[in-house]
This record gives sequence, structure tokens and C-alpha cells, in this order.
Amino acid sequence: MVNSEWCIFRLCLLFTIAHSQFTSTSVPRCSAQILLGVGDDEMKVSCLFCHRAQNIFKASKKQRMKLIIFLSFLLAQLNVFAQSDTLVVRFNNPVVVSPGKGYSQTVQVDLGNCTMLVLSGQVAFDKDGNLTGKDDLAKQTVQVFTNIKNIVEDAGGSMSNLIKLNYYLLDVSQIQTLRNIRDKFINAAKPPASTLVQVSKLFQDDILIEIEATAIIPKK
Repeated sequence: MVNSEWCIFRLCLLFTIAHSQFTSTSVPRCSAQILLGVGDDEMKVSCLFCHRAQNIFKASKKQRMKLIIFLSFLLAQLNVFAQSDTLVVRFNNPVVVSPGKGYSQTVQVDLGNCTMLVLSGQVAFDKDGNLTGKDDLAKQTVQVFTNIKNIVEDAGGSMSNLIKLNYYLLDVSQIQTLRNIRDKFINAAKPPASTLVQVSKLFQDDILIEIEATAIIPKK
């Protein structure tokens, strides 16, 4: 359930439970509070709101107007909450690499004092989407790490912020070539965690290597 739907569902459920307190129905208040994560003060406010809402048709025009204003304010706050909450995760296609077709090149996750940057698998395409180093693993690997470096730096980080690398390689016997190039880009003294898998084929016949990366970038 998306954030805005959850907010509305939570509010409606909370008001329904609060309403039951006035109608003497058997809804366990303590269980409801645990389910919804609300405290006594929030529950009291909800009960008060429901009690007043029950008398809306008996109220004067001035009282009904106050209630409408209150509801408008409450919905506005929910909308702000839902919109701000979605900013925790951002899906991006940075201009420093060729755009993904049907997917995001990166996802940024706000962790508070730092940002997690998750990169889609990078291959040896330059910024314009042209393959670099046909039939040459070394040239393709340089281009892949260049793409990773450009993406991380565009997000405000450096290659030292990498925490995980996943390699998909057609010929694992060439692993030393990969390592020699990798060590020119990463912090070799504190290398990121890594996984290497030999595959029979990648998405395109002339692609020899694909690398996924994850970085944790401190906020400045």
C-alpha cells in the first residue's frame, strides 16, 4: 500500500475505532493503539472528533464551517506527509551515462545522515549509448568503472563510498584483468564487498561484462 493510501486507511480506521468507544461496541482500544501505533492523546483527539462529527447535522452553520476547515487542514497535512515520505526513495537517470530503457539507472535512498545509492548493472556504453571496446574485456571494464565513477560523483560521492560490487563476467579466466583495472578505481586498501558470477551470455552478444554497484554517501 502506498504512503498516501496508508495514511487515509490509518485515519479512517482510527476514527472508526474511536467511534466505537462512544457506541459501546467491542473494539479493544489497547489492541487498536498497538496496531496503529497511536498514543492515548491521539486516541482522545480522535474520539473527540468522532463525537463532534456525530452531531454535524445538529450543529449550527458556524459550527459546520469550523468542522469543514478542520477537515481541510487535516487532509492537507496528510497530503504533505505522504508527499514528503515518498522523497525517501528517488528513482533517477543521471545525465552522465546513457539513460536506461524501461528502468532507472540509479535509486537513491535517504538514510538520514547519508544516502544509499543503488546502481543498475553498468556495461561498456558511453554517454551516447555506444559500445566501447568490442571484443576487448580490458577496454569494456574501464568504461564500466568510468560509468560507475561518473554516477557516484554526480550523486555527490566518491569511489571510496562504494560498499558492494557485483560482477557478471563471460570468462572468469580473465579475472586478473578485471582486478587490475578495478584497483585503479576503488580504494584498494578498503575494497568493497563483492560477488563475481560467470554467465553464459549477457543481454547483448558483444557485452563481455556487467557490474552492479552500491554506495553509501555521507551528507555534507
